[in-house]
Amino acid sequence: MNPAHFTELNDLVSQVKEELPIEGGVGQIENSMDKEPPVATPSLAEYAGPGIEPIPCIIIDPEFASLMPEHSSEELSQLEENLQAARECRDALVVWKRHNILLDGHGRFGLCQKLGLPFTTHAIELPDREAAWHWVVNNQLGRRNLTP
Repeated sequence: MNPAHFTELNDLVSQVKEELPIEGGVGQIENSMDKEPPVATPSLAEYAGPGIEPIPCIIIDPEFASLMPEHSSEELSQLEENLQAARECRDALVVWKRHNILLDGHGRFGLCQKLGLPFTTHAIELPDREAAWHWVVNNQLGRRNLTP
């Protein structure tokens, strides 16, 4: 793993945290460099948007995030346009159940935070960090942005 990637990711997470309101905001991003996944303490004060049910915070794990290539600027622009047109994120973000670590939907999550758009989550049960890592890799293999 490239240490520069961790620094770049931490800078991005810090920048997004600074832009998010603390109370009544659109969500919260937490960052963990630990090898063992942190256990998120759900905060019902956090919510996805006006009129949306409260959700626990979503944790961005640098190792899992680094498994996915970044979207090109064209892809991000198109995704942003699609989200704005729908005024919501139609596809659920996938999180690791009881850990609230984001496994799928990093680009959508970041744009929803930026645009203040509501989103839903789908929690999947996985026995351990290794299983979560394999789920992320296998999920990405069938997509346009990753090849074996």
